[in-house]
Amino acid sequence: MPAQRSMRFPADLAYVASVRDFAAEAADDLGATVDRNDLALIVGELAANAAEHQPGEAELVVRVLPDGGVDIELADPDPTIPRPVDSAPDDPDGHRGLHLVNVISHSWGVQPEGTGKRIWARLSPAR
Repeated sequence: MPAQRSMRFPADLAYVASVRDFAAEAADDLGATVDRNDLALIVGELAANAAEHQPGEAELVVRVLPDGGVDIELADPDPTIPRPVDSAPDDPDGHRGLHLVNVISHSWGVQPEGTGKRIWARLSPAR
């Protein structure tokens, strides 16, 4: 079974930086070979969405695969399935998070889970 670390955090944007830091430290500790900027961007976008769009606690799981790639999972209690939104780069409201996750990750998806959902993304090892 791949090595993993997890962390729970409240629905508060003030925690996004610490969630990104946790993911980077977990990836380093577990021997991941992914691009750390890509990891930070994906984790930051998923954590920000969880903090902004649902009222409960979320859980991040960072799982390092045998090839050095990383699976990122973020579970929260909101059953709403998010969809990528195409928006202009100068859109003041953003709305580009899942579009960026789609472009940067090897693959990603959303699965209903209990009364909430689990969003996952896979990063391939850096070349």
